[in-house]
Amino acid sequence: PSRNGSRAPDPDGAEVTADAPTTVAVPAGGTGTDFDGIKVPGKVQGTVFADLDGDGIQDPDEALLEGVVVVVTGADNATQTVTTDSNGLYEVIVPVGEAVIVVDPLGDAGGNVTTDNPTTVDVTAGGTATDQHGMQFGGKVEGTVFRDDNGDGVHQEDDEPFLEGVLVEITSVDSGLTQTVTTDSSGFYTAGVPAGEVEIDVQVPDTDGAEVTTDDPTTVTVPAGGTGTDFLNAVSV
Repeated sequence: PSRNGSRAPDPDGAEVTADAPTTVAVPAGGTGTDFDGIKVPGKVQGTVFADLDGDGIQDPDEALLEGVVVVVTGADNATQTVTTDSNGLYEVIVPVGEAVIVVDPLGDAGGNVTTDNPTTVDVTAGGTATDQHGMQFGGKVEGTVFRDDNGDGVHQEDDEPFLEGVLVEITSVDSGLTQTVTTDSSGFYTAGVPAGEVEIDVQVPDTDGAEVTTDDPTTVTVPAGGTGTDFLNAVSV
C-alpha cells in the first residue's frame, strides 16, 4: 500500500476536506487512485476614515482611524469582531460567499457612520474583498439660561440669576434627531450631538407672561469632536 498525505496550500485558513492521509493499494503494473478536496477561503479587508465633512468620501486631509470596532459575518453565519489597527485597517479570513460588515458607531459622542452600514461584499476563494467606511465624530452643545428681569435680553450679572429647570430642545438639522435637556442649578445645559448644524430652542416656562427675550430658536455649528455654544439665553418670567 501507498500513503497519500494531501497538504493544504499556503492561503490562510485553507483546509483539506477529505480524509488525510489516506492509504491506497497499488497493484503491480497498475494504478492506485485517491481524490482529495481542499477548501480555500478568502479575506475581507477594509479601512475606516475620519469623515470630517460627513460626505462619505475620503478627502486628502481625512486620516484613517485606529481602534474602530468592526463586526464581520461570513457566509457560514459565524461572526468575528475586529478592531482597526494604527493604519485604520482591518482584515479577517472568511468562507467563500457573501460577508456582511458592520462598523460600530462611536455613540457616546454622537458619532455617525457616513457610508452605507452594514455593507455586503462577495468573497472569492483565495481572494480579498475590500470595503471602506467613513466615521464622523460627534460633538456637543452647551449653554445657559438666565432670568431676564427687565426683558432687554442682556444679562445683568449681579441682578439676574441663572435659571434651573428650564427645558431646552436640541435638534440636529441633518438627521432631524431631537432631544430635550434641562438646565441645572447653575442654569447650564449640555448634550451630545452629531457634528453639523444644531438648532436650539429654549422652551417658555409654564408661567403667565413668561417669554424668551433673546433670539429663539438659534442655530450653532458643532465641529467634529468639538463644542457648539449658545450661552446667555434670556427668559423673562
